[in-house]
This record gives sequence, C-alpha cells and structure tokens, in this order.
Amino acid sequence: MTGKKSTSHIVNPLESLREISSGMGKSTIDALQTMGSGMIDQLLGVAEATPKSPEEEQAQQLENAVKDKKSLKKEANLFNYQSHHENVIVRDQIKSLLEQIKQEVQYIKKADASLMNDVRDIEKFTMD
Repeated sequence: MTGKKSTSHIVNPLESLREISSGMGKSTIDALQTMGSGMIDQLLGVAEATPKSPEEEQAQQLENAVKDKKSLKKEANLFNYQSHHENVIVRDQIKSLLEQIKQEVQYIKKADASLMNDVRDIEKFTMD
C-alpha cells in the first residue's frame, strides 16, 4: 500500500457557490423577516415584550394619564331640538288649537242663538 491516495474532497466550484449563496440567502431572508416584522409591529402599534425599568413604567403611566385627561372633554350642547320642540313649538301649537276651539265655541253659540230664535218664532206661531 505504497500508493495511498489522499482523500481530500474536491468540490466543484459551482456547488460551492450554490452552498454559499443558499446560506447567504437564508440569512438575508431571516434578517428581512425580523426587520419587516418589527416595522409592521411598529406601524400597527403592537407592543413589544421588552422588559422596562420601573422608571420607564411610571413615565408611561403618566403619559397615559395625561392622554386620558385630554381625551375626557366636556360636552356642551349648542342646541337641543327636543327642549326647543317642547318649549316653543308645542306651546305655539297648543295656543293655536285653543284659539281654534274658542272660535268654534263662538260659532256654536251663534248657531244655537239663531236656532233658539227660530224655536221662539215657531212657538209664537203655534201659540197663536
């Protein structure tokens, strides 16, 4: 066994490039995924699960309290149609209806008075 061959592995240059490029591609894809998911989380407002110091937590609570106070605004009514309807429109309608009723009562009295005159005239004719 004088002629021992060395068993060095001769690799085709194309295969070595393929291995390198696939490894680089995988690492690039992984880096883009982590970077992309971080950007998407930031855009969507997803909170990260990083631990915060007590000072940071207190500062965050103060910011949230200030935001809550700003969001609680007093509401003031400029115009309330329901109260306007009840106070003005309904009262005006009631007044006009009362006027119409008074007029109808006057017409009935006049009609009744003329009927009473007719009844008296008929009584006079029948008595005579």
